[in-house]
Amino acid sequence: MLGAERMLLSRYSVAVLVSLLALLVRFLLIPVLGYEAPLLVFIIPVMISAWYGGLAPGMLATGLTALVGTYFFVSPYFSFNIDGLENGVRIIIFLIEGILISSLSEALRRARQRAERTAVALQESEDQYRLLVEGVKDYAIFMLDPNGRITSWNTGAERLKGYSAPEVLGRHFSLLFAPESVEQHQPEQQLHTATIETRYEGQGWRRRKDGSLFWADVVLTALHGDRGNLRGFVEVTRDVTARRQAESTLQKTLKDLSDVKFALDQAAILAITDAQGTITEINDKFCELSKFSKEELIGQNHRIINSGYHAKEFFHNLWRTITQGEVWHGEIKNRAKDGTYYWVDTTIVPLLDESGKPVQYLAVRFDITSRKQAEEALAQEKATSDLERKRLRAILDILPVGVFIANANGTIIDMNPATRTIWGEEAPMPGSVEEYREYKGWRSGTNYRLSSQDWALTRALQEGRTYLNEEVDIETFDGQRKTILNSAVPILDRTGETINAVTVNVDITRRKQAEESLRRTVQRLETLQQIDRAILQATSSEAIARSALLRLNQVIAYQQAAVVLFDFETNEAQVLAGQVDSTKAGSITSIASFSSLESLRYRETVRYIEDLSTMLQRPPMLEYQFRQGTRSVLIVALLIEGDLIGDLYLFANEPAAFDVENRAIAQEIANQLAVAIQQARLREQLQLHAAELEQRVESRTAELQEANEALQAFAYSVSHDLRAPLRSMAGLGTILLEDYGDRLDGDGQEYTQRIVQAARDMDTLILDLLEYSRLSRSDIQLRVLNLNAIIAEVLSHLRSEIDAKHAEVVVESPLPEVEGHYAIFSRILTNLLTNALKFTRPDHQPQIHLWTEERLDETGAWVRLWVEDDGIGIEPRFQEQIFQVFERLHSAEVYPGTGIGLAIVRKGAERMGGRVGVESQVGQGSRFWIELRKPLA
Repeated sequence: MLGAERMLLSRYSVAVLVSLLALLVRFLLIPVLGYEAPLLVFIIPVMISAWYGGLAPGMLATGLTALVGTYFFVSPYFSFNIDGLENGVRIIIFLIEGILISSLSEALRRARQRAERTAVALQESEDQYRLLVEGVKDYAIFMLDPNGRITSWNTGAERLKGYSAPEVLGRHFSLLFAPESVEQHQPEQQLHTATIETRYEGQGWRRRKDGSLFWADVVLTALHGDRGNLRGFVEVTRDVTARRQAESTLQKTLKDLSDVKFALDQAAILAITDAQGTITEINDKFCELSKFSKEELIGQNHRIINSGYHAKEFFHNLWRTITQGEVWHGEIKNRAKDGTYYWVDTTIVPLLDESGKPVQYLAVRFDITSRKQAEEALAQEKATSDLERKRLRAILDILPVGVFIANANGTIIDMNPATRTIWGEEAPMPGSVEEYREYKGWRSGTNYRLSSQDWALTRALQEGRTYLNEEVDIETFDGQRKTILNSAVPILDRTGETINAVTVNVDITRRKQAEESLRRTVQRLETLQQIDRAILQATSSEAIARSALLRLNQVIAYQQAAVVLFDFETNEAQVLAGQVDSTKAGSITSIASFSSLESLRYRETVRYIEDLSTMLQRPPMLEYQFRQGTRSVLIVALLIEGDLIGDLYLFANEPAAFDVENRAIAQEIANQLAVAIQQARLREQLQLHAAELEQRVESRTAELQEANEALQAFAYSVSHDLRAPLRSMAGLGTILLEDYGDRLDGDGQEYTQRIVQAARDMDTLILDLLEYSRLSRSDIQLRVLNLNAIIAEVLSHLRSEIDAKHAEVVVESPLPEVEGHYAIFSRILTNLLTNALKFTRPDHQPQIHLWTEERLDETGAWVRLWVEDDGIGIEPRFQEQIFQVFERLHSAEVYPGTGIGLAIVRKGAERMGGRVGVESQVGQGSRFWIELRKPLA
């Protein structure tokens, strides 16, 4: 603040000083200039003041010089009065010039300051960019000229590709590609793509200096000048080999991820709060540590566990950080429900919405109470070096990992008890790096023996670098083989020199064994799945057995195998697959060749003979195997609901060849085999039964065909023999009325008309019954029907009835196509329209409306045709009844009919694979509908 005031004072002081100097100079120039151009010299201090100080000092100099110039050099002299218009104009022009010069100088000064700030910012940006590029270790960032030659090379590139900058600068970047990629002209293609599209992104193999290849993610960007000319390229490369390998094994790690989630939930304290900090979700670990129940915590904020240890500013900073959308990490001391205190290592992650504002907060905590207590104890004991060493010794003793401490010469000066737990009680304390060779280690999964210089401790001492989690297979001093994670950390003094180093060994043998066990389990499950698929694809018991034995050898090592089935009713055994003696697969022999009946029925499910030579009495089959060199035999029973149906035999030439895992696998496969073979047997029996049923169906079909033909003959007879007398009655009655009607009285004429009408009704009834019968038994072929054409044709046939009733029929067109039978659908539509015309109130002009709608359900797509009238309607309780044969709701005198029309409608719809229904209320008309399938596109 003081500096700024001094700077301001100096700017105005210069304005006053140069104004006074200009006055002095003007006095000195009086002999030369006289009193002409009185203000000319004074423009100089204005320019100097404005250039140095800006607008305000320039204006000050303008005012001062104008005053002194007017006073001393403008007549009347030594007065501020102005004599004449010329002098006034001269002063005004001077003032305008001063103001303009000051304003221009101020603008120039600000422009100069902005340019200086921009230059500084650009320099800082360039320095930051250079630091950023050089500081990126995981990315290779380098630039190319327009021809693809390397012009810059960052530290990440040197680390990733193995070349130093002098080795690659000026060389074509194709030396970084795999040979095959160079042959395929990929470097030129990528430059071309980046030139055309401004940017190339892709992945591929890249080569290091040592010739090794790695899978790289590459972004190549073309750089253009202001005029669009190509200035070069910048390439950013990242080694994604590990990610690529991880993606290929993603499915195998899903279970591990699930386990990790479970472990995190078990080990970590999890809580979710809303944007106001109210707790909404917690896990059991939170309750366990805080001694509060979930009910007590949900809906509260974290003040419920506030210990009062931290200042308010601590929580203010925490809250300010997370509300700004940033992650907060720190250690917090909390108070449990019972008054005890505990420490947690806390990470709070804001969960943001699309606008970047937090909507929830996820808090992940780990109980570090033990660590904090240890730290507090260590802090208290740091008063003396003796207590420090005791505390260090105590920590080393309780650590579950092996710890070596070496001095700068490599001499081991201390090791904790866990070290000898890992390496053996005879583990020595080397006096130099060369003596590290006494410790036997190999790079994990290889045969490369580590030398004294290869151990992480040696490299940490010599290079001053930290090496973490190197996996090493070791041989302990008591002869055991183990796997450890080996890490080493140098301890540096203030000058950066290494004074000590610590190496840590973590025994991961059990974890590696578990991983190997998991790998074998996965392989075992894959083989079992292959066997399952092969069994499912097989069509016979023999094929099932052969498929199982073909793949069983992938998980169990044996020299010979067989599947044998037993028939205890005939005391015979059949070899389904494999070979147990000189007989081939498919042969049938006596059960006694394998074992006695009593031994078979009551022996254990899995019988394991480690060495046949120790067996005093061997059945014929085992005796044959023994002579052929077999020593180990594994026999697994094939059981169905506890009943023995056969055995799975595995033979090996070495004693004790089958371990516990082998026996478990064999039992699993035997269980699968038993079920599959039983299913195959049942399938064969079912096929025989199906063939027998098919023969019976054919015989029954023939009988039904004969009965159907007889029924058709009967229907024809009914149609001919019954309708003939009816036609005669109707005809004679009509003739009687026409020829002798004038001789009959009124009753006679009425009776004769009733006879004629009854004969005609009976004829109609017979025709309807025959139509209903034909619908039930005739074969029909469905095809695509055009509803527009059929409805038009039916309405044409009913035109006389429609006109007689003065009915109005409205059809909503166009109508879709349906699948159906032309004649049946026409009859259905005729019956529905006839009913709509018939069942109306007296002297009422019927209104009939036809339209369709498309429907979709689980069975497919349908088209529903509605026929709506405004007739008398139907009570809901009768709406199902009217579709039955001979069901009438009104007398024939009121509404004529046979009572079969709607039954024909339902039967016809069902024969076409459709359905019908009605919606109606008494006095409000009826809406009949028929649904048929929509044709496939």
